[in-house]
Amino acid sequence: MLASAAAFRTLKKAAEFGLSTDGIGFDFSKIIDRKDWIVSQITGPRMREYFKAQAIDIIDGTASFKSANEIDVDGRIISFDKAVIATGSTPFVPPIEGLDEVGYITSNEAINLRGLPESIIIVGGSAVGLEFGTVYESFGSQVTIVELAPRIASKEDADISHALHNYMNSRGVTIYTDARIKRAFLDNGVKALSFENPEGEIIVGAREILIATGRRPLTDNLNLENIGVETGKKGIKVNKHLQTSIENIYAAGDVIPGFQLAQAAAYEGDLVALNALSANKVEVSFRVIPRVTWSYPEIASVGITEDEAREKGINYRIEKFTFSGLGRAFTDGERLGFVKAIADFDTGEIIGFHVIGHHADEMIHEGVIAMQSRIKISELAQAIHCELTMSEGVGNAFIDLDELIHQERRMAA
Repeated sequence: MLASAAAFRTLKKAAEFGLSTDGIGFDFSKIIDRKDWIVSQITGPRMREYFKAQAIDIIDGTASFKSANEIDVDGRIISFDKAVIATGSTPFVPPIEGLDEVGYITSNEAINLRGLPESIIIVGGSAVGLEFGTVYESFGSQVTIVELAPRIASKEDADISHALHNYMNSRGVTIYTDARIKRAFLDNGVKALSFENPEGEIIVGAREILIATGRRPLTDNLNLENIGVETGKKGIKVNKHLQTSIENIYAAGDVIPGFQLAQAAAYEGDLVALNALSANKVEVSFRVIPRVTWSYPEIASVGITEDEAREKGINYRIEKFTFSGLGRAFTDGERLGFVKAIADFDTGEIIGFHVIGHHADEMIHEGVIAMQSRIKISELAQAIHCELTMSEGVGNAFIDLDELIHQERRMAA
């Protein structure tokens, strides 16, 4: 859906590239068909065939633990030596007066919505809300985002968050932050929300309401409490080896506290399999976990934010390089955004790396490798980057940051 939205945005500015595209349009139902086809190529029968080739049995059904060594799948009792719980998460819907009566959708329904809503209120300004907001706005919906936190993308670096807010505003998305929702109601057939923020009481209306306020661990009906698996508000409690309170039962993915990200779940899945089957256990480490939000423009980050560096008392330095002067940004017609690198002045290592702009999802990996390998900024600055790429901006940010640190050290010497 996001890829279709990006393609449509490009079509709409074809004249900028000297192209003619008379009568461009879209069929939202066919966009969903394309999404379904892509999903079928990655999961479903293909995945089943892969498991079969690896001699892995698949048992369909609803499961619950009968004991620390037995699981009940629709009446069939299966014994095990080790078990891994990876049941994922489900959308969290906060208690809002009148919401059930008015009606709403979550990401589960939005991903299959075959008609484009003329207008939509999105409750939640984090990744899910921002991504669906991008899809709907790109195809012409009137989008309103209502966020409880002081800013959208609140876990991102403040500079990134503020820039995204401004960019989305410029495209016609209305954003309210610091919003405490009081109730939902119908107003002449239109779905409406009443909330308070620093401006006072505000009422907004739309044809649809999307609740995108995060996800909760999916542990319903697993019978965990009866076998002694400890849980908390954020999911199943695990130790540094991803073991639960029952030694032979492990857990990974969205069902445990931490990052609710596909890449984090994949990492945890590999680690938990190793630890469950090996005597030599490996400790989990979340020091370097990148994340991406496919908003428009995209945002991506790894490591800590500038606010976090300040709160930790780290002697840090930052450098930003904007994309507006890059040749590739001109040729692609995508000049929005910048790279922000944060380095520890004392160690010379990158401790935070943040990108907003075209291909942020690809550029972030330079920061990942730099942090994972603890490469000094002085070495990163020497790496030659290809001209006419967006990553040229990453190289320039590293060069500028290295020069800043070297200059300060010379002055202090």
